[in-house]
Amino acid sequence: MNNTIKYVKGLDVLRSLAVFFVIITHWGPNDFSSPVFTSIYQKIMPNGVFGVDLFFVLSGYLITQILLTARINAGGVNKLKIIKAFYIRRALRISPIYYLLIIIVILLKDQFVINHILYFITYTSNFLVFKTRSWVSITHTWSLSVEEQFYLIWPWVMIFPHKKSF
Repeated sequence: MNNTIKYVKGLDVLRSLAVFFVIITHWGPNDFSSPVFTSIYQKIMPNGVFGVDLFFVLSGYLITQILLTARINAGGVNKLKIIKAFYIRRALRISPIYYLLIIIVILLKDQFVINHILYFITYTSNFLVFKTRSWVSITHTWSLSVEEQFYLIWPWVMIFPHKKSF
């Protein structure tokens, strides 16, 4: 039995909206000449927090689907192999461009990143943002750190559940 995850175009639309909300929050209009328009904009337009939450929900859904499909397709295969394959795929997808970013920022002599490099190379910049309460340079990588930390735990929950859980 070879179950595959079906592509759902609507999820790409939701992901695009999530990114849009974050971009509008960071770089969109924030000073309108009309107080009425400002009020309408602030009350109706979802903000970046909503966008990040939406992105996290979509990522969690897709990762769960990937893991459940792998578990179903594995049959009697060693479950540790499923988890190993999952981590390899995630690392190959995310790490190269992430570490390239870190290298570029270091070459540009960003002192904040250099002083806190351990947080960035270990995907724990979310703890750094919480600790320093600062938003500088590439601290926006906090959300990637949260996602990577989710990847450390969630595969084990999905691949090794008690049989009565599903």
